[in-house]
Amino acid sequence: MRKFVKKLLIALLGLTVILTVWVLANSVDAPEAEDADLMVASFGLPDGENAYAYLEKIEEKLKLEKNDSDVDKTRKLLREGPKNFTVAKQQLLDKNKQALTAWRRTMDMNKLEFPRIDPYTYAPTVNYVPYVHIARLASLQAAYYLSQGDKTSALREALRIVDFGSFIQGGRKAYLMGYVIGQAIQTIGLHRIQAIIASVEITPLEGRRIIKRLEHQNARNSAFSRVWKDEYDTQLQLIENMLAANPVAGDTFLVSIQRMPYFLHPNRTRSIAAQEYRALSQQAIRPCNEMQFSQEQYVPWYEWFRPNGTGRVAFAYLGSSNYESYFMRKCLVNFYFSATQTLVGLKAHRSRNGTLPNTLNELVPVYLLYVPSDDFDARPIRYSKQRKWLYSVGSNYKDEGGKLSAVRTDLRCSGDQPDCLLEPTVPIPF
Repeated sequence: MRKFVKKLLIALLGLTVILTVWVLANSVDAPEAEDADLMVASFGLPDGENAYAYLEKIEEKLKLEKNDSDVDKTRKLLREGPKNFTVAKQQLLDKNKQALTAWRRTMDMNKLEFPRIDPYTYAPTVNYVPYVHIARLASLQAAYYLSQGDKTSALREALRIVDFGSFIQGGRKAYLMGYVIGQAIQTIGLHRIQAIIASVEITPLEGRRIIKRLEHQNARNSAFSRVWKDEYDTQLQLIENMLAANPVAGDTFLVSIQRMPYFLHPNRTRSIAAQEYRALSQQAIRPCNEMQFSQEQYVPWYEWFRPNGTGRVAFAYLGSSNYESYFMRKCLVNFYFSATQTLVGLKAHRSRNGTLPNTLNELVPVYLLYVPSDDFDARPIRYSKQRKWLYSVGSNYKDEGGKLSAVRTDLRCSGDQPDCLLEPTVPIPF
């Protein structure tokens, strides 16, 4: 019996040595990740040169009805349409003159840099909601100008809203949330432009000026590409947080084990994140039909016990399938831009000739330099003179002629395959 116990202890000791050597060997991290192409340099702007200092003043000066169920009275007022500029709308604009003035001053700034997100909660330190509120107020202001017969000021205000959305998207450290808020603001401006041109006459020269302001799809795609580099920055903070004790949540025994060199290889984890975000950044400039989305991965429990288990499991659900809806929304907003440019060209043609063209090619080169493209498949936007609408192939990439149920006035799509993504359609209201 003693011999057996002795042999067992020797075997266990040998196994322990082998296991220790194996753990130590697998605790060695990889060389530092190559991710220079994903790093976005900070402006490092002082407050006097950073538009963010002025953006903060907008919230201070906004005066909205806080007891409204939507916490934003402007949304209801915008639904009433621009024809009858009600007393309620006028009162709302009068109360928010200072906020609108602060907003216009913000647009005079050249550079914008947001604060870095909180490294422990990963929540943005920016309150983006006032930016949407001020965009809706500016849209009401444009409607007021139109009610007074001032077409020029109405269009200028609506175009400024679109520029404001692009300005938010172009800010350093805007992150994905900032880009989405920028899209919402751009859409508010685009819908106001569509409403204005539906009720006024447009000359070819005026049309070309408006269309020129609405171009730069490549710039919008580039901003979307850079967003994923900003998001990569948040992942670096996540890795840093894994390595250090969290002063907010405290440090449990299990968390301490997960941070051990065997379970967490910072460089390898950083490489995993870099690979995924590099792919996302590269896909951002492509039309939707050329994008490839990885499938969400199921991670079995035993993965936690493999080398770099903490790092691999933490990023296992980072697959681009989780972001597919954001890419589809990018193509949807680009379609709205293309549709608005085309509507302007169509209205200019109708103002001069009294009728709509048979095909969009008839607008080139007098009213349009080229037929705007549909970012879902990179082909020219679709047009139906008979049904009086413009439409996209949408997320199924099939030309089914457009449909009224796919007409939307905002980006509030719901469901896996909503009509607004399946076949986005914009009516021609003239």
